[in-house]
Amino acid sequence: MIDQGYVDADLTYPIRSPDSVFTVRTTAGPELGDYLKMAIRYLPANGDTRAMIITSRSGPVALNPSRFDTMIGFIKLGVAHILTGFDHLLFLLCLVIPLRGMRQILAIVTTFTVAIRSR
Repeated sequence: MIDQGYVDADLTYPIRSPDSVFTVRTTAGPELGDYLKMAIRYLPANGDTRAMIITSRSGPVALNPSRFDTMIGFIKLGVAHILTGFDHLLFLLCLVIPLRGMRQILAIVTTFTVAIRSR
């Protein structure tokens, strides 16, 4: 159904194995960037529904990632978030200036990253 700029589609794909790995990506309207969103509701074999929104900038998105892949994804997202925000970098610099050891610096940066991601 197309109505006021929305397109709804219901796609059903039978899962043959509980160990199946699924990835989805969209290449529709890359010139629209994050304005074009694809809402996904994924119902795996175990019945725990997952919902997410992706854009053409999201690239391939795993629908049922492992815990390790999820952790790596959050770390990458946190690092990218900090590196693209000058205010975050300046704040971190102010926190790190008085510190002497790499261990102290790593502790501050890690704590800051976790705090930013949890808000």
